[in-house]
Amino acid sequence: MSIVYQCDACGKTSKKGLNVFSYLCHMEDIANGNLGHGYVDSDFEIVSGRSVSSHLCNKCYNVVVIESVRKLYEIQKDNMGE
Repeated sequence: MSIVYQCDACGKTSKKGLNVFSYLCHMEDIANGNLGHGYVDSDFEIVSGRSVSSHLCNKCYNVVVIESVRKLYEIQKDNMGE
């Protein structure tokens, strides 16, 4: 009997393991428009201590992570002179 994995985003099944994408739980609240949860740090940024993990197929992982990497590069470029 083999194990079958299912992508948390698209539902595609695979006999190979999936990629893990982790983020802090307050991101779900922000994405859903609920800003009432989490803590605020000294810069007034919302933070939380727990993380959420999604298991994604290669296609979904690439779609999600490439946007994160692009945004990271954009932030780095914007702050190079500071």
